[in-house]
Amino acid sequence: MRQGCQVVDELHESGLNAALTMAMTKLASSDFEKVLVLPTDLPGLAREDIVQMAKGSRPAIAPDKAGTGTNALCFAMDQQPAFAFGENSAVRHLHRLHLSSGKSARVVRTSGLAFDLDTVGDFHHLSHVWRSRCEKAA
Repeated sequence: MRQGCQVVDELHESGLNAALTMAMTKLASSDFEKVLVLPTDLPGLAREDIVQMAKGSRPAIAPDKAGTGTNALCFAMDQQPAFAFGENSAVRHLHRLHLSSGKSARVVRTSGLAFDLDTVGDFHHLSHVWRSRCEKAA
């Protein structure tokens, strides 16, 4: 299996779902086997989180800490779901992953994938965690 990544620039601000659909169109002729959709607001993300998302043949979803939003998706290149990021997207993505692949999606729950930065409270929590780590290291 080929590994690597490709960055696809969004030419016009069109929203996440439209940008992902455009990126998939551009990647259609690539020889990648799987796609990992991974937002950049996951400060605790670790290598093992990515490994957990990519393993196996079934599509995977990582819900947010509340279990309602979507923090990551992984699926075979030829089994792209219709993207549905936004409020309460986890249920929509679970359904769409099943429709596009014919398989039930694995739900991956790790702290690195669950904690995202959506609210002021999330940033306060992150600040507290970093401060605690710095104090322990000193």
